[in-house]
Amino acid sequence: MGWWWLSFIDDRLPEGQRFVGVAIVEGHGVGSATIHADEIGINPGGEVQASELFGDAIPPEALRNRLLSKAELVEADLI
Repeated sequence: MGWWWLSFIDDRLPEGQRFVGVAIVEGHGVGSATIHADEIGINPGGEVQASELFGDAIPPEALRNRLLSKAELVEADLI
């Protein structure tokens, strides 16, 4: 199991509003991490881009297992 950064984009939304959030969840791979996000109710749908996180790149527990907005990511200095 590893921690995954799942970035969700909905290309049906107007330009500039397509980013719908990031979820940081555990999984065995992209597929299981995305399914886990869905199971805990934080998968907003749309397309997903994923990256596995290691070591210091794994955010604190308070930022895991929930859908993070752009403002929250900026405030936490993650983007």
